[in-house]
Amino acid sequence: GIGYDIRDDQIWMYFTTGIDENNTYYDEYTEENYPDRVGDIADFMNIDPFVIEIIINHKMQQT
Repeated sequence: GIGYDIRDDQIWMYFTTGIDENNTYYDEYTEENYPDRVGDIADFMNIDPFVIEIIINHKMQQT
């Protein structure tokens, strides 16, 4: 559905740019900060971290 596409793009943007709705965040993602990043996004979007990981992995394969 279109709603999911928008949400997924949002998650991908937060993950890759490190910017959330409050413009807080950090540098480019690395292997080290990957889990923290997923956790942070899951927290503020109120979505299961497992779902966040699936979306991110899916997006990584598209690029």
